[in-house]
Amino acid sequence: MTINNIKPHNTTAFLFFLMLVFIAPDFIYYRLGLGNFSLATLVALSVLFVFLRLKWITRDCRLAIALVLFILVLNIIASFFVNGIADLFNIKVYFSVVSLLLMVYFASGFANNVNYFSDYTIKKASFRMFYILCAIGMLGAMLIVGGVVQDKSMVFFSEPSAFALIFLPFFSFALFYARGTTTIIILIVSLSIALAVQNLTLLVGLVFCVIALKKVRILPFAIALCLMIFVWTFYQFTYDYTYFSSRLSFANSTNFSVLVYLSGLERAFLNFTESLGLGTGFQQMGYNGVVGESQRVLESLGAGHLNLYDGSFIASKFISEFGLIGLIFCILFTLKFIKAFIYFNSKKSYSAQHVLAYCFLLSFIIPLYIRGAGYLNPYVFMMMSSMFMYRNLYKKM
Repeated sequence: MTINNIKPHNTTAFLFFLMLVFIAPDFIYYRLGLGNFSLATLVALSVLFVFLRLKWITRDCRLAIALVLFILVLNIIASFFVNGIADLFNIKVYFSVVSLLLMVYFASGFANNVNYFSDYTIKKASFRMFYILCAIGMLGAMLIVGGVVQDKSMVFFSEPSAFALIFLPFFSFALFYARGTTTIIILIVSLSIALAVQNLTLLVGLVFCVIALKKVRILPFAIALCLMIFVWTFYQFTYDYTYFSSRLSFANSTNFSVLVYLSGLERAFLNFTESLGLGTGFQQMGYNGVVGESQRVLESLGAGHLNLYDGSFIASKFISEFGLIGLIFCILFTLKFIKAFIYFNSKKSYSAQHVLAYCFLLSFIIPLYIRGAGYLNPYVFMMMSSMFMYRNLYKKM
């Protein structure tokens, strides 16, 4: 699966592919009003497919598709014993199966084409993507702090958390190559955006990425400097820092963010145990399975719809629906990340493809365990792409 008529040094082409994968889904969903983020992601990836002109399926891709299909079919059959025969005729389930298999195919093609581009192209395009996201973040922060937007939307993104999950991999990439003053500037800009839009997902993600890149020593200084600049610049505004403390307090029984996260944890545990490790079935969270006390509290507060079908983070949905298989995947992925983290050296020279694969890998930890939604989104695509990219790197060794 290679690109036709595009040179390995075409930075504009690779930047366009990155924007299609990571910005277009949110733009289609939020600005064009498609109404379904999974469908918006599929539309964006289909456009990518047209531009990449993928012609055949590689052996690794065939194996991945076969494995995913086997797990999905096994899960759908198992859900028959949990939920009854009705689930075997659920159109949404089969549409999601086809969509997920297509995503595996697109991720394989994307990874193979990353392998086609030169290091210079990958590096330059990824840095440009980071600059674009910084511009979106700063503009979004100014609009939110200035009271221009009331729903905390960020230009192309419906909310700061959606922006955060796309920003993190490219922040990590830029931070890896940054040295000296540039590192401090990147951290100051990124942390300032997180504080200005009051988003804990972005703040936690930034700190996690700095630790995962093994650049911890400069973090305290950067945070202190960032806070000083931020307080001085926005002193005139009434800024409520209790936002962060309220989301870190699990004793707060009326905070929607806390309740949604607790509901995800609770339902993952209850659905796993109640189904004896089989899970409720693919795309059945919110339709079948145990509701849980936290979800009942949300319903009593008139917010029962919040992440009802997604569980607030991907691991919650995966374990709820796939049971033991979902739990094993989460463990294996975490072990994969730990292994990559142990062998990763921030002072060592790596190919740009290797750095990008690692940044995709570490950034997926946030939607997996902190804040994410569903399977058909750029974050899962990012994870799949990183697996194929690592596979391509191993072949070169």
